[in-house]
Amino acid sequence: MGEHTQITLKSDSAEKTTLLGQRCAQFCRAGDVVLLEGALGGGKTTFVRGFARGCGSEDPVRSPTFTLLRRYQARPVLYHMDLYRIAPDEVFSAGLDEYWYAPDTVCVIEWGEKVERYLPRFLKITFSFLERDVRLMKLSLKGFPGRDIVVSDAP
Repeated sequence: MGEHTQITLKSDSAEKTTLLGQRCAQFCRAGDVVLLEGALGGGKTTFVRGFARGCGSEDPVRSPTFTLLRRYQARPVLYHMDLYRIAPDEVFSAGLDEYWYAPDTVCVIEWGEKVERYLPRFLKITFSFLERDVRLMKLSLKGFPGRDIVVSDAP
């Protein structure tokens, strides 16, 4: 049952975080929204680098902290948002909500907790530190009955 599916992945390097991003991209489908939350330096942008590769993009991935939105040529097309510098109500005046469920796209949103309450369905990934160089990524689904998370951190 997708509504309550939750798994935890573990990464001890940037390379593994990138690999886990690739694996998560293979789980996602066009029309999905992925929310990323966690502390600065938690691995969110590194994860998106792998996610973009998993969608077939060869574009260089950079944090959209100052631009708010980046588009990567992929299948499906990938929109990468960073809401760190924006208030939740500004998301709508900036028109960013138009990208959330655009057909043939996946939207990945860093600092997604700012807009979580407005979204009926999403995959949420919460990044936390277990040790200095070890991160945990807790994945959970909301609004996907009958869909389960199938991603592993095994080599």
